Amino acid sequence: MGLSFILCSKEFEKLKNISNIDEVKEKVIVLLGLTGAGKSSLINGIVGKNECKIGHDTQSCTKSLKIVNYLKDGINYYLIDTPGFDDSQLTEEKIISILNELRNYPRICSILICLKYNETKLSNTVMNVLKHIMDIFPAPDFWEHALIIRTWCALDNEDLQDHKELYEGELLKGIVNSPDLIKFMKEKGINLPLKLEEFYVDSSPKRI
Repeated sequence: MGLSFILCSKEFEKLKNISNIDEVKEKVIVLLGLTGAGKSSLINGIVGKNECKIGHDTQSCTKSLKIVNYLKDGINYYLIDTPGFDDSQLTEEKIISILNELRNYPRICSILICLKYNETKLSNTVMNVLKHIMDIFPAPDFWEHALIIRTWCALDNEDLQDHKELYEGELLKGIVNSPDLIKFMKEKGINLPLKLEEFYVDSSPKRI
């Protein structure tokens, strides 16, 4: 029983170690994405057990921040699962209130933006959530700590390699070609992203 969590090209260890950028013994990783993007499954895969409830409909199972602790190599990682902010039950005021809770976690070192593998652009909802997080943490190197996690891409999917060749880099183009987002980042002193690392995972349930 459990989850089939397969990271293509042996990138799983890279993902788990991606935040080892200094000697801090506590680090916080935030997961963002729409409902059904696989955030909860990703956390369960990283920690190796079912810590987060997984949903398969249009309503998010996560209605507030859920923090999962994960100890690796003497470092305490706090993985923060956020709601799917496209959930119709969440008002704009509630979304802002949830995001403001991130102010309580100043050691945020990575933001994982979860998308289904065949999505080629960031939705307006995700863009607006990112803007609010940049408002909370206006670090010049903000984008150096952001990763794209493409989920639901089984290794036996014949389209996966073609998709990687055709669409990797499209998300970055969408960001740098957004006048509204560019203006916002300039106002906050945030550098434009030069690249976005993309990881491919299979976070579908394993049936035994």
